[in-house]
Amino acid sequence: MSDTEATPVVETPVEETPVVEAPAPVVVEEGPMELMEALPEVLRDSVHVDGIVRGLREVCKALSEHCLFAVLASNCDDKRITQLVEALCAESKTPLITVDDKKKLGEWSGLCKLDEDGQARKVVKCSCIVVKKTKDNTRAYKTLEEHFKSGN
Repeated sequence: MSDTEATPVVETPVEETPVVEAPAPVVVEEGPMELMEALPEVLRDSVHVDGIVRGLREVCKALSEHCLFAVLASNCDDKRITQLVEALCAESKTPLITVDDKKKLGEWSGLCKLDEDGQARKVVKCSCIVVKKTKDNTRAYKTLEEHFKSGN
């Protein structure tokens, strides 16, 4: 064939498949979340938006600025750290949440590696963190806000 000759076009019949629209996923908001259910979710969101501060030195600097809330582990090695963070939170009127385990706090604040199954491995302990920003419109954050407003 030469460049000027046109190639024949063969039309094949196309079967039309019926279009079925999938129903929209239904998001069911259950009753109010518990505080310790909401906290890991808010901390994970804060890690994603780079709004979390970890470590004593950085926490002390952040508490002198605007921050949403602070989290302190009750099994901290040095009680002076606990006293310092509590005093700085009281001075800056920053809400403070206390959790039981610093290893759990480290996992929630992103100081770990995740395996293929999504399980946390090599968790680094963390005594205190401060959240400077997070996703505001989540159910978990609203639960925390209600907790802060109630003064518990």
